[in-house]
Amino acid sequence: MVQARSVFMKVLAIIDLKPSVDPDTVREQLPREIQGSWELFTAGVLREAYATSAPSRVIFVLEADSASAADAHLQGLPLVAGGLLHVELIELRPFANWSAPVHALSGHHLARVARAVC
Repeated sequence: MVQARSVFMKVLAIIDLKPSVDPDTVREQLPREIQGSWELFTAGVLREAYATSAPSRVIFVLEADSASAADAHLQGLPLVAGGLLHVELIELRPFANWSAPVHALSGHHLARVARAVC
């Protein structure tokens, strides 16, 4: 059982079924995977889950102290722990460039911000 806790960042998880995986193996473990996902959701770790146009891909948004902490939570899921899924984790941070009104930015500063974003 996952314990609820304070969180500090969002982590985007792009989760794909590895091409070599037998679909029957996935079907066998899917009830446990869904139960584990539900436990992460009720603990406040898994905040959002999305299907995609690719049937072998799901997207999770997790809240954790870091990407490695999010990975540790996901490793509790049987398909992830069994190496049947490829998981890419991306730490998300607030977009800080909106912290100052655009009209207050000097031309030099605005150019620097534009370079940082692109």
